[in-house]
Amino acid sequence: EESIARKHDSPWAEKILPSKGITVYDRGYLDLGRLDGWEDQGHLFVVRLRDNTVVSKQKGLKRLPVEGSNVVGDASVLLGRGKKTRHRFRMVTFRDGRGKPIRVVTNLWNVSAETIATLYKERWQVELFFRWIKQHLHVKKLFGTSQNAVYNQLYGAFIAYLLLNWLYQQTQSE
Repeated sequence: EESIARKHDSPWAEKILPSKGITVYDRGYLDLGRLDGWEDQGHLFVVRLRDNTVVSKQKGLKRLPVEGSNVVGDASVLLGRGKKTRHRFRMVTFRDGRGKPIRVVTNLWNVSAETIATLYKERWQVELFFRWIKQHLHVKKLFGTSQNAVYNQLYGAFIAYLLLNWLYQQTQSE
């Protein structure tokens, strides 16, 4: 779904659900009603919780700790304050590279907490890729919205980046 990015794309989250697989979302997509709907549909997901998300009726899951793991919590929870979620979800808490705790909620019960943490970390690699494009290729605004226009702009920027990098390498003294 194309947009000009003036509005958040979370309303389109319902339109882009895959028929199979697991989708991983950042906290902008967190909607407690949506989580219940996804659970009813059998959609598998991992969503990062906002810092102010209320967690209630927490029951720790008895899982064997993995040595060297950055996972610090694994629990079954209900979400929300007044109007709570209808379904219980699994909340996994782990630490990022700086030691900051990250909480994600999922309906994946048959995989390890480390796998869930890894799924979310891999999603973050996509964000880093787009950041790299913005910083190094200097593509901050797309001039066209068609698939062809986007590819042409990105390929042109990438070719220019490679040529400039190659010239820089050639002019360096050994």
